[in-house]
Amino acid sequence: RGQGAKWTTFFGREAMVKDVKSALMEGPPQLVAVFGGSGCGKTALLSMVASQVCAKSQNVVIRFCGTTANTDTALGLCNTLTKHLHWLQKGAMPDSQASNY
Repeated sequence: RGQGAKWTTFFGREAMVKDVKSALMEGPPQLVAVFGGSGCGKTALLSMVASQVCAKSQNVVIRFCGTTANTDTALGLCNTLTKHLHWLQKGAMPDSQASNY
């Protein structure tokens, strides 16, 4: 895999992907959190879910906590989440900010 390459397949997590997607897409809006030990594949799982869910709905906000300097503290996470929700309400996030969230 070269730098910037994307995985095209995802093995062994189909049931987990289905469960997380169901929690996000069915019923009333809710918070969904995925917990697990370091290196167990949380980010890979949620990246796959995000790509599938965002393709079907624009009403999804996804945060990978601790993966950027803006999300490594509770205050930073709340700050970026508040800004993102504000931009969604206005209808657009400035392109210059998209990579920060």
